[in-house]
Amino acid sequence: MLFRLFLLLLLSVELFAYIDSDMDGVEDRFDKCPNTPFMELVDESGCSVESIVPQYHLSVMLGINYDSDRVTQTAEIDYMYHSFSFRAYGAFDYKTTEDESGFNDSAVWGYYLFDPIKNLHMRIGVGVIRPAYQSEGNKNRLDYSATLSADYEIGNFDIFGGYIYTLVGAKASKDAYWSYRNTNSVYIGGGYSFDELYSSFSYSYSQSIYKGSKAIQTLSMDIQYNINLHWFVTANYSNAIKGLDIRDFFSIQIGYNF
Repeated sequence: MLFRLFLLLLLSVELFAYIDSDMDGVEDRFDKCPNTPFMELVDESGCSVESIVPQYHLSVMLGINYDSDRVTQTAEIDYMYHSFSFRAYGAFDYKTTEDESGFNDSAVWGYYLFDPIKNLHMRIGVGVIRPAYQSEGNKNRLDYSATLSADYEIGNFDIFGGYIYTLVGAKASKDAYWSYRNTNSVYIGGGYSFDELYSSFSYSYSQSIYKGSKAIQTLSMDIQYNINLHWFVTANYSNAIKGLDIRDFFSIQIGYNF
């Protein structure tokens, strides 16, 4: 009996003596790199040798946009691999006024992401857009865009801005009383993160594709809430302060991260 109690006591001491605070499989007394991130592989000394965090990211979003003129259903797919990302977007309008239902703009974008300095994230990209506008006497073609954007983080705050140049493919016929032009767009804003919630405000200025028309100026508020590791919800309210007869726009999206 005494021998069994001795073995049990010895086993208990051994179990309590083994401590692995960062759960990397290497006991603390032999761990030369404490507090190793959980998603990294380590060597026999407990130091990182390889990250097992996926180098890709895929998300799918479905949404509804609403204004006084129409209701639009949207679908978006975003894929990121290392420093490259790709985005596909499509929309379908439901008839709410005299306009017919039908597909709205759809687009495919490709981006390159880089950080020139600490906390500054930049993105350069090109896109191909299938526009939905149809005008009598005009030939509708694909549009092409190029963009450059930046986002600078200051703690929980961030400041962002960007520029978009769009080469409009549509060409006006000789008997048309209007004509198209290439457009320039800029935007700037700021945001703040509250744990799983992110909120931002922004201002945008976009030239109209029609020569002689006023530029469109918009104030926007965006919110994103991460429900859990995979599911998230985004909402947007925009007010066109100049350039459009329709003033208020609302949208909501639900997304899933793979």
